[in-house]
Amino acid sequence: MKKNYEFIWSDGWYIEDRNAWFIDGQRDVLCCLDLETSECEYVVQIPNSNTNKFRLNPRCIKRENEIYCLPDIGDNIWIYNIDKEYFENIKIDNPNKDRLSITNIWEFNNKLFIVSVGLKKIIEINPEHKVVDNYYTICFCDNEKIANSIKVETNIFSVSAVSNMIYQFDLELKKVTVHTISNATSAFHTISYDGCNFWLTGYNKAIYIWNRDKNETKIIADFPKQFGIYDFAGKKKTILDCEKNVYDVPTFLMSSAVGQYVWFIPFQTNQVIYVDKRTYEMNVLEIDEEIETRESLSRNTMNSKYLLQYVLDNRYFGLFSFKQNCIYEIDADRKKIIKSRLGFTTNYINKYISQQTFYESNKFDRVLFNHFFLWRGVEINELSERSKTIGKMIYEQF
Repeated sequence: MKKNYEFIWSDGWYIEDRNAWFIDGQRDVLCCLDLETSECEYVVQIPNSNTNKFRLNPRCIKRENEIYCLPDIGDNIWIYNIDKEYFENIKIDNPNKDRLSITNIWEFNNKLFIVSVGLKKIIEINPEHKVVDNYYTICFCDNEKIANSIKVETNIFSVSAVSNMIYQFDLELKKVTVHTISNATSAFHTISYDGCNFWLTGYNKAIYIWNRDKNETKIIADFPKQFGIYDFAGKKKTILDCEKNVYDVPTFLMSSAVGQYVWFIPFQTNQVIYVDKRTYEMNVLEIDEEIETRESLSRNTMNSKYLLQYVLDNRYFGLFSFKQNCIYEIDADRKKIIKSRLGFTTNYINKYISQQTFYESNKFDRVLFNHFFLWRGVEINELSERSKTIGKMIYEQF
């Protein structure tokens, strides 16, 4: 199969030297992308027993010769030893069977600290003995929810998804401090730090710039007139609403300080926004082929515009587009967009198509199915006899 723009999504890449490690969010497969050859290798299937592999362990980090695979819907941390080619796991105490949703992990004093959104806890991992040393509760209120977190120096900051509060966890003192952003009219979802100020967004057309030392907050609300939210649910007459100022979902999925700007990545809104750290001037990065249609929205089963895959050299960041099924690399200095040409090794393709299930909602699956079966003259009836799990009725449209 020739290289093309079709790729697979994950919840983030771990980049080290010439390799990017990530986990296929649909199939729970650990992958390694060679950044020099732009070819992706199928490394290993994570040995979860769940039949549904969707977002079981969609994030990973590499530490020495081991890959830590972090659970979202899954129930434990899987650790893959690259040299010895075997897995170990760390069980997470979760008596209520909450969705763990581990979104971040950092190393501090030879320990690993992870944030579990579902448990509302920070979990301290001993990487030498592969055990949990401690659980630290971020907030005790039953109705509280947390969203994104960042590490700044010796502290982890987590934003509330239901209020205007920020939780600060001191990694040295193991103590939580609560900050209230008094002039915020929204709960929060994203948080980033530019070296001086924290940048927060929530469920409205507003960006909050919080200076922790002065406890002062500036608000940017002069969004472009063309900025709006798409109707992913397909219930409205128009697919883009630019008049609404308060949303039912987060305005942005993620944010990141890259170069001289802070970048805001849409969840269901239509424009990538970047704001100058010094002047607070707001700008739009235009990606023409990302303009949605009713048809493209109906095919987007993830109900999201993008996923942020990586930030590199404080200059480049990669977005996975669900509309185009590709990686856009953004040069934050030059405002240049490169649609990455990524391919897969023969070994990867062979292992991928040997799996029993193809997902019609996954564009990459549709391309492979079309190429390796229909283009080779295999009749649908014949194929269905060979593999009862391939949805004959789903693929009759091809």
